Amino acid sequence: MNTAGFDLGTTNSAVAILKGRPVIVEDFMGNRTVPSAVGWDSDLNELVFGLDAKESPELYGTVLSVKRKMGSDERIQVGPHSWRPQDVSAEILKLLKRQVEERTGQSVTEAVITVPAYFQMSQMAATKEAGELAGLKVQQLLAEPSAAIMAYGPQKDQKILVYDLGGGTFDVAIVDFFAGILTTLAVFGNNFLGGDDFDRRIMNHLVELLKKKEGVAIDLDNDIYAWSKLKGAAERAKIEMSRKRQAPISIPKVTEVNGRPVGIETSIKTDDFHAMIRDLVTGTLTEIEKALNHAKLDTKDIDTVLLVGGSTYIPLVQQTVREFFGKDPNRTINPDLAVALGAAASVMIGEPTGHVVTVDFIPEATPEKEIELAGRTSANSQVHISGAAETVNLTADEQGYFTACVPLNPGVNTLKLVAVAPDGRRATIEPEPVVYDPNAEVQEPPPAPSPPRLTRALSFSCVLDLGAKRIVEDSTAVILNAQSELPASVSSSQFSTMCDGQRKLKGELLEGDLPLAGINTKLAEIEIDLPPNVPAGEEVTVHYHVDENFALTAEVEVRRVNAYGKVTVNLRSPTSQVHIFQQIEGLFTEFGDRIRPEERAAMEHSRVTIEDISNEIARLKSAQTDADAIWNAYSRLRLESQQLTQKIRAARGKYG
Repeated sequence: MNTAGFDLGTTNSAVAILKGRPVIVEDFMGNRTVPSAVGWDSDLNELVFGLDAKESPELYGTVLSVKRKMGSDERIQVGPHSWRPQDVSAEILKLLKRQVEERTGQSVTEAVITVPAYFQMSQMAATKEAGELAGLKVQQLLAEPSAAIMAYGPQKDQKILVYDLGGGTFDVAIVDFFAGILTTLAVFGNNFLGGDDFDRRIMNHLVELLKKKEGVAIDLDNDIYAWSKLKGAAERAKIEMSRKRQAPISIPKVTEVNGRPVGIETSIKTDDFHAMIRDLVTGTLTEIEKALNHAKLDTKDIDTVLLVGGSTYIPLVQQTVREFFGKDPNRTINPDLAVALGAAASVMIGEPTGHVVTVDFIPEATPEKEIELAGRTSANSQVHISGAAETVNLTADEQGYFTACVPLNPGVNTLKLVAVAPDGRRATIEPEPVVYDPNAEVQEPPPAPSPPRLTRALSFSCVLDLGAKRIVEDSTAVILNAQSELPASVSSSQFSTMCDGQRKLKGELLEGDLPLAGINTKLAEIEIDLPPNVPAGEEVTVHYHVDENFALTAEVEVRRVNAYGKVTVNLRSPTSQVHIFQQIEGLFTEFGDRIRPEERAAMEHSRVTIEDISNEIARLKSAQTDADAIWNAYSRLRLESQQLTQKIRAARGKYG
């Protein structure tokens, strides 16, 4: 066992391995999930993890919900360390890695790590780096909905909608399962919606109660002690209200006033809690509608709605999904563990690295007297299979594949496979026992994972630089569409030089398909020197390649004059632009009436200004206005976009 599946969650994380089938690895206390929390014990001068760090953030300066910061360049202080988000995530992965190694006695060197389906490429790259920093070779970044479906293991052809609402992110994916193959039809979501936001609504409610009853104003953004006490109480109440009609809240001390401890004793009815979060839960239906529209499906076309993520325990969530689809959602798999189990299941599909032995699906029970066992190990290894009616010996082929018919004893058969490589290295695997029972139902193997897909379109825009006068070709051209399967390679020759004697060709690599370059996400720039006397209209070819781990390489070529440029995007760096309109709509949906009227009006004014400037640029271009006027308008557009971005970030920091 060298590979494990990691669910690196916003609030909780889990790890699973293959023992014939996916199995969650518990810690020594029997916990199957670990809080995604990292702190620093200044007395012992060491890191603190999990429940200890989560329950005493004021003592350890605990970092929580770091997943929401992945892909940013924010620095996070953990004791003496100034870390990036991926550095903190790496410590969580190291903890899970040690957990597996201590419980199994075997090393873990490779990983399948799950990510939200709607993660941007920079966030995925940061997740991959976190795995590498933890000492793991990342075999695959697996979309969380795909992992959940692999854990679910559909037994018949159907269309499945995965509703994945976790601690910090929400994903919805529609997948077609046909003839054993999974095909992803649509993926949408919100990377800033989950259980943390539900907790915050309860915390705000408690702050208001303290203000009314005690006259005490609590600043949750700056009072870490009060925040930790209210956060813990809110989370416990939320969990209890998933089972009961109300939850008591008792905090002896939230803060102090003139040396006197001020606490709170109250209870929250489940109906009142549902009223607090109804707008957030209803907002998930918008993403479902987007996914259905993209897949050209209706609710009646969905055969199974699969609930995943701890926040789906909330009765309002289940009720909302049930009413929207007109049928009960499927809850046969543990929402907290499905993603980790699916990540481990995907290991069966991957190729072994080094000298290991893996086996494909083995049924728990079978009515047949023998089973066909298939697997893979090092090339030309001798494979010995024992524990059944007969010992089977065979030799793997030159690619390491092997198959064998293994006769079974009646009852329980405990199999053991030993693979001996030509150089003498040995690898062993002990799958879960298989039962030979003439009356057993035949089990089907889990489906193969669908290939990863782009969550947003990738575009390109050309820029003409003539020194003092600059003309920007501000309309974007989509090179790779959203939902494209990866790896993908596409070339486009729809660009050309824009004037006679052009000496430089500049281009912008963009994420998004909005009509103006300035309001898409700029990933990188590329610049090519052109020889003298290049005429206008010379063909420019752009080639994009995105691998399965979402690394983007762009090449730009003017073939006739032998000019060429190439750039590999540093996806770990934050992008300089944002999807302005999507961001502002998400902000208004998430925080609603909490945003002050004057702040909302200022952002709306900026949005209208951006639209007006965009229309102005279109008019100037159609009238063939001189370059200075176009460039000045474009500069105002960029400035207004940047200012609106700052307003959105400030509001999110204030209210989130």
